[in-house]
Amino acid sequence: MPEVDASVYAAAKPKKLFRSDPDLPAAVNGVADVLQDGVEALLKVVDTKVNWVLPNKWVWIPGDYEWQQETEEGKTPQVKISYKLALKDDNSCEYTWNRVEQTKKKTEHTVHMTGYWKQPEKRKIPIPGENNGSSSSSSAVEDGSSGEKPAEGEAGEGGETSRPATAMSSVSEIPPVDIRVIDALAIVPESVGFSRSTTGSTGKTVKIATKTKSRLLQVASQEEWTEIQQEGTPKDADPILAPFELVFEICESGELLRADTQKAKDVFPSGPTSNALAGIAAKAVARLGEPHAVITDGWMPDETMPLPNTIPMPFSPLQWLATYLKTHSPSYEKHVAGQGECRQWLTDTAQSAKKAEIDAELAVIAAALAAKQKEARDWLEAKAKFALEVMRKEDEEDELDDD
Repeated sequence: MPEVDASVYAAAKPKKLFRSDPDLPAAVNGVADVLQDGVEALLKVVDTKVNWVLPNKWVWIPGDYEWQQETEEGKTPQVKISYKLALKDDNSCEYTWNRVEQTKKKTEHTVHMTGYWKQPEKRKIPIPGENNGSSSSSSAVEDGSSGEKPAEGEAGEGGETSRPATAMSSVSEIPPVDIRVIDALAIVPESVGFSRSTTGSTGKTVKIATKTKSRLLQVASQEEWTEIQQEGTPKDADPILAPFELVFEICESGELLRADTQKAKDVFPSGPTSNALAGIAAKAVARLGEPHAVITDGWMPDETMPLPNTIPMPFSPLQWLATYLKTHSPSYEKHVAGQGECRQWLTDTAQSAKKAEIDAELAVIAAALAAKQKEARDWLEAKAKFALEVMRKEDEEDELDDD
């Protein structure tokens, strides 16, 4: 395909969808501008919520993903596993893993994680094989991938939505034989919590859990981690986990398939922070095992456990566009401006009333103080007069005695 000079597109003005020739009256054109902007904003929002698959397919991402497994009744041990991942349309996410094993005793593992998910992008990952080794993370096809939390409708250079490597993009180079390119969804954790309870045949339950008040350990961002490494963790502060990412492949079926090769020991290495996450003391490590062994590699699904979008999050383009038009119309802007004026008037009135109330209270206090001061002054004057009268009488008596 011949190369096209990008400056040609940059110089061209975008065609307005809602225009007529000749131009409509200014008031009508104002509505057309709002409608045009609304459609463009809607396309940008939708582009952040879907994964485009060539030539004409797409996968809606927000929703509840779940994978469950339970052993057949009568088999030992009885194991029930549940993975639940909720990807919300504001890019936040919640993840829960629960595993219950029933033998002579009952053991239950639970992990709860919160964070955010990033826009889909093309990534290279190694194909499992004897000569490939293991990689702790997958690499982005294009540079510029960061750990910053995405913003809805965030725009990049030139006002276009910043999305350098989506499933709609074509890979410019042919990957090596032991590398494949996937449509990747990266999840950036912000907090993780763990608990394990064991109930014996006597009914006694022993539980270990993350050693914080919230039962969650915060996961540092790259910036926070750099600062912590330079300055250390503040005294008496909860320990903080090192930043990490979890990568899933977005399948054409809409399922998410774990794509990174990180094990529990890679994410939760031995040390005080992982001990706090697992809820074990340093002296108990020899008896219970390292934190990653307590949490186990089963805390995340592997490549054999696809997570289907069981409950897609509903999204109505018409409702979104209607809300946009309502909140960007001239009448709504006038209404918002009026609300601002009313709030300002109420604030000024309240401040004036409060000032008057304070002035009145101060006047009452001042009057009471003046009354007390007058009472004290009158009492002192009476005492002084009495003392002078006594002294006068004593002087008169002394004069009589002298005579």
